[in-house]
Amino acid sequence: MKVAKIVLLILGISLSGYALFTEEPSKVMPFVLLTLGCFMILKSVDEFNKVKYPYVGFFQLAVGVFAIYASYQAFMVM
Repeated sequence: MKVAKIVLLILGISLSGYALFTEEPSKVMPFVLLTLGCFMILKSVDEFNKVKYPYVGFFQLAVGVFAIYASYQAFMVM
């Protein structure tokens, strides 16, 4: 799980950096949203495992699902 989070984080940051320097960042941003949405879902699973503050896990899960939904909508527009 830790390796998957690190890979998704590095992928999201590198895609964001690539979007800064390209002429059409709208082609890259759905991929950034998808990777960061998956990252947030993995973070929410970690928060559920801690069981200290479960509402934080629910919030992160909601943000992750919303980011994946927004990514899906952006893919449909492309």
